[in-house]
Amino acid sequence: MARRLSALQAHGVGWCAGYSEDLHPERSPERTSPIGPTTILARTELMRAAPMGGLVQGEDYTTAVGITSLAPGIVLPVPVYRYRKHEGSLSSPACCGSLD
Repeated sequence: MARRLSALQAHGVGWCAGYSEDLHPERSPERTSPIGPTTILARTELMRAAPMGGLVQGEDYTTAVGITSLAPGIVLPVPVYRYRKHEGSLSSPACCGSLD
């Protein structure tokens, strides 16, 4: 978060994001979207002004889209969030398949 905060303050923008990275990249080498709920850091006034979605899945992405449409931002070319994929993940097909 420190890297995003420094960039946000240095550039005077409303938000800053970066890529996420799997802790085990040999299992999932794909590159992720830099704009997402875990990678974006935004100023408080943007968070309050951004729409909150009413979706069962993905409402956090609605907020991210809202934030990025309200003010200029910067995307860092580096990972700012690390995750681990496993069978019990809330985003796994086994968990979320029933919500579709």
